[in-house]
Amino acid sequence: MPEDIKTQLLCHVAVQNFGMALTYVPEPLKTSELCLVAVQSAIRDFRDQREFGKMIESLPESLNTPGFYQAIVQCKNWSLSCIPEGQRTLELCIASVNQNPKELRYVPLLVKSKDFYGAIRQIMSNGDEDDSVYDFFTGLPDEALTDDERDVFR
Repeated sequence: MPEDIKTQLLCHVAVQNFGMALTYVPEPLKTSELCLVAVQSAIRDFRDQREFGKMIESLPESLNTPGFYQAIVQCKNWSLSCIPEGQRTLELCIASVNQNPKELRYVPLLVKSKDFYGAIRQIMSNGDEDDSVYDFFTGLPDEALTDDERDVFR
């Protein structure tokens, strides 16, 4: 389709129906709103994380912000693996793990701090136990565990 007939409305309809259409949207028309619509559409359409990752890679550099990635994590409970590692902040990782404990495996080592462990402990104490949370705690070094956790996980 010729570039001169691509309008904001046409691009919005296209990405709403098929998120990957974002790759054909001219850069000046790629607003944060349009990109979020595209991501939400991609989440709805794709069952494969690799395809979703390609969608994330097609986003303009200007959207490489914590707020935008937070919106993505809120849309889908398996999206942390598709977010660039450098953008996986403490807050983003906690939100992602809170939605889906299996996301623990995608939390970078640099994020796994006392604050992170404390938040994960809080999630567990809320009754959100599942095998991945157990696996996470059994993989922690002894010094990262409280005495109670050591009794439970060792």
